[in-house]
Amino acid sequence: MANRRHSLQVSIPVQDRQRAKAFYIGKLGLKLVNEHEFGTVLAAYQTRISLVESEDAGRAGYSLVTWMVNDIDKHMAKLRRAGIEFMSFDFGAIRTVDGKAEIDGDYVAWFKDSEGNLLAIAQLADTD
Repeated sequence: MANRRHSLQVSIPVQDRQRAKAFYIGKLGLKLVNEHEFGTVLAAYQTRISLVESEDAGRAGYSLVTWMVNDIDKHMAKLRRAGIEFMSFDFGAIRTVDGKAEIDGDYVAWFKDSEGNLLAIAQLADTD
């Protein structure tokens, strides 16, 4: 089902495609694949992310994309240097400390893109 270069493509709604492109390339380090009248396509590892103009940008109450990382603290520091601000939560089982939450041994940190969409990075507990 997957091709050799990219195994998945997700679409993210944006209100201003140029502003969103600048955020994803400049702050997150994604690479531009192509642009056309329907969207801007970026590459992130083996995933393609399509930025699509929509009035629904920033309305989802959940993470649209979560990047899995091996060292969440290292990635949080790098993102902070790029100007990313991590969100704070304190409800139910989710309580962030210094921008990240521990949930059953996993760590998650949430932030918003330039369009108000919720994104995350996560470090999973070692599983054998």
